[in-house]
Amino acid sequence: MISEQDLKLKLILGLPIETHKIKIHSVKVKDIAEFGYLRYNQALKIISADSFEIKKILDSKENISPFEFVVISVMSDVQIRILIEGLFSLIFREKTEFSEKKLCFIVGEHELNKDNFDEVVNMICKRNGATKNEKDLGKPSNEKARKILERRNLARSKLKKSGENGFDLADLISFLSVYFDISTLLDLDIYQLTDRFMRIIKKENYNISVNSLIHGANKSDLDLKHWSEK
Repeated sequence: MISEQDLKLKLILGLPIETHKIKIHSVKVKDIAEFGYLRYNQALKIISADSFEIKKILDSKENISPFEFVVISVMSDVQIRILIEGLFSLIFREKTEFSEKKLCFIVGEHELNKDNFDEVVNMICKRNGATKNEKDLGKPSNEKARKILERRNLARSKLKKSGENGFDLADLISFLSVYFDISTLLDLDIYQLTDRFMRIIKKENYNISVNSLIHGANKSDLDLKHWSEK
């Protein structure tokens, strides 16, 4: 199993991440554009749906696993099947097809099945900034954990609202093009773009805090943690 340090390094550098003999590759934004940004997001939402979302989508109280949900989806709609096969082929860089006989996805010489699906999709989510629904995580173990979870959910809520108001991948690239050459950005994936975006925001917030302090603001009201710190 890959360590968190090695995983983060591979994500930052855009290197393949292998799990269960299946390689999850970095998908450059220019390749996402060719695939279709809307289609890419739709496919990600299908494969990353958690039990809470699945019950809501199917209007059922039955416990259906994420893998079973994907199998049901591809077998019930040929367009969804084409969409998911296309997404996996793009991410794995291997021709990927769903086998009705084996009820799994054939990835080159390997299988994406009920035994490895969750781990593979978890890596795909990390690479694309997608997350599971927090409602399945249960109650936080302590007050500090509860506050951290609340802040994280609030941040995600704001990000979701900004996306609903029109801030999407194109806007992110446009923002970053002020700091980086556009050709450089097109060769990055979503994780790498987001990482650069967050670093810039942290640095700008730090600079604003320092400037405010110089002009008489109360130190206790400012976040003076250096932008390079975790």
